[in-house]
Amino acid sequence: PSIAKASTSENFIAVFPFGYKGFWNECRKSSPAEANKIDIDEQAFFQSMINYFVEKYQVDRKQVFVIGTSGGGHMAYKLAMTMPDKFRAVSAIIANLPDSSNFDCVALNKPVNIMITNGTLDKTNPYEGGEVILNSGNFGRVISTDKTVHYWSNLAGYKGNASMEQLPDNDPNDGKAIEKYSYTGRKKEVVLLKVIGGKHDYLNDVDIHLYSWEFFKHIMKK
Repeated sequence: PSIAKASTSENFIAVFPFGYKGFWNECRKSSPAEANKIDIDEQAFFQSMINYFVEKYQVDRKQVFVIGTSGGGHMAYKLAMTMPDKFRAVSAIIANLPDSSNFDCVALNKPVNIMITNGTLDKTNPYEGGEVILNSGNFGRVISTDKTVHYWSNLAGYKGNASMEQLPDNDPNDGKAIEKYSYTGRKKEVVLLKVIGGKHDYLNDVDIHLYSWEFFKHIMKK
């Protein structure tokens, strides 16, 4: 992947953990995944990984970041909610937070630097909220992207509307356009990439993993 190649030239370690039998025990109470049913201790797993790379490769504990897509995006949210002080910034891709009836984490309700990327035509992770249905089953309801973003922006202390900019349309034939909404100016930053016409897939206009790395580098400079 592109992020692995970038790690060589930009002096960071890219780690690709794999969930238990392909799934994580994230915050969706209704998840049919075995990781959820047997309650895998993900926090212990990720803390152990951080400790390992600090001890073996002298990684800076204050510069640890997380990117996750779909179920991995939900895992990224769980880490941001339950271990906010362990990660400098988070990038959650095609995922919304579970609604209150489908939520089984103990959130610390602390602000984090976070970037969220969701598509308006996503039928798996509905942009406006609703049930998440996969071949492996019903993962319960999620809230809308706007409410997900507002959860994080409210924790960070922002009031009012985010600033918006249109990102360049580098692939005019893909039927997608990206609006970037940013809450900046306070200690933590909250960013939404709203992919107009986007589905449960990756972007064509930007490489979201490299774009996430640029967001992380920006946060490191603060």
